[in-house]
Order: sequence, then structure tokens, then C-alpha cells
Amino acid sequence: MGRWTKNHLGLDNVRFETSAGMVDVSVKDEQVASHLGFVKASLREITAEVAGKQVRATLVNTGVPHAVVRVDELEGADTQKELISAFRFHPAAGPRGANVTFLQVVGRAKVRTKTFERGVEGFTLSCGTGVIAAAAVCLKEQGGLRAEVWTPGGELVAEFGSDFTGVTLIGPAVEVFETTISEEILK
Repeated sequence: MGRWTKNHLGLDNVRFETSAGMVDVSVKDEQVASHLGFVKASLREITAEVAGKQVRATLVNTGVPHAVVRVDELEGADTQKELISAFRFHPAAGPRGANVTFLQVVGRAKVRTKTFERGVEGFTLSCGTGVIAAAAVCLKEQGGLRAEVWTPGGELVAEFGSDFTGVTLIGPAVEVFETTISEEILK
């Protein structure tokens, strides 16, 4: 939305009200920074049985619950159907279940992720709440409040406030399509 408001309304700074809370967005050149002050990244370890083994994940609610699964390599994550299902519908995630984010740590405060999103029921190129969840898991283990996160859709930076309250996502944004919504749909 930040890129759209810049391109169509000429606004560099805008505030959006969402069902989760207020989002402050600023645009400078190609970079868009979205501050989500309402996020409080709390982490909880969960396990699920997959192919006869206990597999661990970290449940992180970043506005949407994410089961973050640590892996050595992201390649092949999309073939892990039994693991995805076990954490997607894990009882600890609540009645709507969780997104499943695979996390590969590649350096100090540097990670790669791939997220299977509920509702979409598939992998997406990038997931903001998944980036936040993966960054929180990495930073809770390694220390610090800032992480670089690579997704199949590109690179983002997640900067947390103290005690992991509030987070700013920073990265490039481009407008990829334009559409018109019929008034009939809105009724």
C-alpha cells in the first residue's frame, strides 16, 4: 500500500488502520518502511509427530500465528507435506491454524525463509508476518534486534523495538498490477 499511495497520491508517509492495529508507512526512493507498533513477538516451542519422529517448531504470533521450522536447507521444503500439515493444523495455533515458515540461518542475523500461508494453502513469494516471525526466532537465539531476511520474493530487513515490541519491515516494493472493484462486490 505504501508504494501505491506514493505512486497514485504522491504521499511519502501514510498511516493505515488494519484489523490488527495501525501501520505507519514511509517511502523513500525504492525502499518502503512499514512500522507495526502493535506486534509483540512472543515465542513458544511446540512439537508434532512427523513420519514417526518428534519435530520441533517455534510458534510465533505476529498478528498471524506462524509455526517456524528450522531447516538446514530450504530446498525441498515445499515437498514436506506431512510436516506442513502437522504444524498448519497444530492445536496450539488455534482454530484457524498457523502459517508454516521454514527458516534457514545463513549467518549472524541473516536468514532465508519460505512460508506456506493459510488461506492461500500454498507457498507465497514473501510473507511479511512470516519474515517477522523468522527474524524473531533468529534474533532470540543470536541476540540483537535487527535481521536481514531473504524470501523467494526478495530481501527485507526486520528491526524490532526493545523486548520485541513493535517492528519495522524495510524493503523494496513495486506495483505489480492494477484493478477495478465493482461496486456490486462491495455491497
